[in-house]
Amino acid sequence: MESKKLRRSIPLKVAAHMIMLVSAAACVVCGVLFISFISARGTGGNTNDAVKSGTNGYFASQSFVNRYGMMLDSMLEALSVIQNSEVSGSSNQYPLDTMIPDSVNFKYAVYDRSGSLLYASDGWEEDTFSDLSDKYYYVMDIAGLNMYDNLEAIRTYNYSHIIFPSDEEVALDSSAGPELANSTIVYSSNFIRYTGFYTGAETELDQWVGYICTYVPHQLQPGDDFYEGWFYFEKWIGFGRYGIIGMGFSALIFVICFTYLMLSAGYGHKEEGVHLNAFDKIYTEIAAAIVILTVTFFVAMASSGFQNIYDPVSIFYMVVWLIPAYAVAVAGMLSFARRFKAQTLIKNAVIYKLVFGLYDVVARGIIKNSVLRKYVLVVFAMGFADLILMGIAAGSRSAGVWLAVLAVYVYEFVYVGRKLLAIQDIKQGAQRIASGDLEYKINTDKMGGIFKSFAEDINNIGNGLNAAVDENIKSERMKADLITNVSHDLKTPLTSIINYVDLLKRENITQQPIKEYIEILDSKSRRLKDLTEDLVEASRASSGNLTLEKNEINFVELAVQVAGTYQEKYDQKKLNIVFNTEEDVMMILADGRRMYRVLDNLFNNACKYSMEGSRVYVDMYSGIDKACFVMKNVSKAPLNISAEELTQRFVRGDSARSTEGSGLGLSIARSLVELHGGKFDIYLDGDLFKVMITMDLIPKKEEETAEHLTDGENQNMI
Repeated sequence: MESKKLRRSIPLKVAAHMIMLVSAAACVVCGVLFISFISARGTGGNTNDAVKSGTNGYFASQSFVNRYGMMLDSMLEALSVIQNSEVSGSSNQYPLDTMIPDSVNFKYAVYDRSGSLLYASDGWEEDTFSDLSDKYYYVMDIAGLNMYDNLEAIRTYNYSHIIFPSDEEVALDSSAGPELANSTIVYSSNFIRYTGFYTGAETELDQWVGYICTYVPHQLQPGDDFYEGWFYFEKWIGFGRYGIIGMGFSALIFVICFTYLMLSAGYGHKEEGVHLNAFDKIYTEIAAAIVILTVTFFVAMASSGFQNIYDPVSIFYMVVWLIPAYAVAVAGMLSFARRFKAQTLIKNAVIYKLVFGLYDVVARGIIKNSVLRKYVLVVFAMGFADLILMGIAAGSRSAGVWLAVLAVYVYEFVYVGRKLLAIQDIKQGAQRIASGDLEYKINTDKMGGIFKSFAEDINNIGNGLNAAVDENIKSERMKADLITNVSHDLKTPLTSIINYVDLLKRENITQQPIKEYIEILDSKSRRLKDLTEDLVEASRASSGNLTLEKNEINFVELAVQVAGTYQEKYDQKKLNIVFNTEEDVMMILADGRRMYRVLDNLFNNACKYSMEGSRVYVDMYSGIDKACFVMKNVSKAPLNISAEELTQRFVRGDSARSTEGSGLGLSIARSLVELHGGKFDIYLDGDLFKVMITMDLIPKKEEETAEHLTDGENQNMI
């Protein structure tokens, strides 16, 4: 029981979602911190041991290496642009520093094939590489100049450069071919050991550029991405070693909350069983595709905007896209959990429906059903014939062939159309019969085969229903006549018995036993008279064989009048009537005598069966066009019976039958209310008995309302 309450607790589910979201975010943050801590240990086997052991871990991180490679690519691309502009070496017209963005800490020098300086960044000096203790350098010796022999070569690259002749040379000499030249590039660095930043662009510059030197100083200056990366690295690296602990703890909390939500998915606060929403009813494969594609899109957007784990802007951009991805992923998993519990995960799959639908049609339809087999064969035969006719018509230019094909198509159209019309007629006929028109017959003149047989069966159902209804009506009439006749026959001898008992009571009989016998005869005879009258009244009310003399009556005044007649009886049983009404006038159109009987039965029923010393509540209120009477009382005997059974004949709430009454009071009251066009409802809640009568309210006329208000004002003035 407790587990069901936990699974249905809405506040607990909301709290689990919030905790899971926070734990997921914490797991991501801790993961980023842990990755930064790992990356601070260097770029794997590519980082120089001396740099690894240095105090500034940023220069040993993958972030620094990636940024260095991007700057090299930018510089090589700029040199390629200058070379293609056919103004090679014109540093004044094409300054290289303006073509390389964010190069405050990226220092470079570019030499031609003869060793002459072409371009140099601000602060570059010829003796730059005399002291390498405070620099992280990377050099490309393209022409084999070996300008700085103290640099550590990390690798060489042999390549073949193909120089194609110009269009003019090809036009003058058609035999002109490519000239093949071989060369070797030597790469040197003190922070990359095995691989370089080779992109292929340097091989395109060997006719002009001979040597390229680059470095980043140990002491960075503000103004570019190198400094910004170093700043955030130093800011967050101290927390990196704790990232694995936080990530594990956050993941544990996430798994606990996620498990609870999966177990509680589909269980509402009040609904019994598993509740499915609109998305859960979509085909399983389509729903899975929607979730996967949506999550993939959001993750791709998050990845596209993420540049640096130490950049708050990149982290924020990633989080903005990961939040909807997380929400869609969790919603999809909960949807699949609800499907699994409702046993629709597989049954609502497209493949399942196709496979088992095909199996059902073949096994139960074609194999076991000769009618379906017949029409399936007809459809396949028509389709095969259409293919053949289309082939004949396509290969023939004869008008007669085309007319024959057209005639066959028209016949097929008429054949299928008549079958569909037959189905439509059967559907309309079934609807007419189901709506109560049992005399309606489906026209079967233009039908044939299974459709005609089906229509005749439906017509026979209508005949059977009509006969059953007639028999039921006849039986009810016989019962009503029997009750009326028997009751009428009982009245004459019963009246005589009552009269003779009354005569005996007037005699001066002193013998005590005889006097008690007379009192018993008087009590039982009068009870039998009441029972006979109630029986006749119930029979006439249930059969509708009553003539109502409807008048405008005040429902509230009538209820107060009936309650007043029972005040003495209620006082004897120590019952307190609590009468609540919102207004004093609620006019209804009803037979006053019959409605008095209804309320009399209800107050009498409450007097007989209410627990002594309790209260009987009577509430009256009106809506827009309805007047409502509600009575509530606590039963002195357990109500181990349904509300519907209480309104049946000869049924009493007192199962021991120790109280007086015929068991017809509520049945008569219900029948009389329904004859007036009202509603009579009974509700049981433990020992609480509640009955509600709803009647149509007569709308107040504007003149009467104005007159009533005027009278009220005059009375106030008086």
